[in-house]
Amino acid sequence: QVLTPLTFSVWASSEGFRLWFGYTGNLQEKLPQLSVFMLLSLFPQLPCLIYLLHLQELQLPFERAMSASLVVFVCFELLIGYMTIKSLVKKQTQSYFQLLVEEEQDDFDEFGRKY
Repeated sequence: QVLTPLTFSVWASSEGFRLWFGYTGNLQEKLPQLSVFMLLSLFPQLPCLIYLLHLQELQLPFERAMSASLVVFVCFELLIGYMTIKSLVKKQTQSYFQLLVEEEQDDFDEFGRKY
């Protein structure tokens, strides 16, 4: 009796934070926000949705359909989020090494001598 409203409140309260972190992390290309989005999707969201889909005692057919679609969407978001984080890490690593090469080239004069 108590577990279903508690699970729903945990899911509903974490959903806003999860979407905000995903939105800001994606638009501003910030890795920490995208990582928090992935963690919030993986831990409180997915277990709560699986509980609401399979373990809830009294359930309407509409609730089952909506919970199933939410589980599919969260799994899809986890897949897309992983690929986004992977490409963002690659891009930031390349720009960091490019910055190192540019700084190293700035240490030499036009004759190739080190300052």
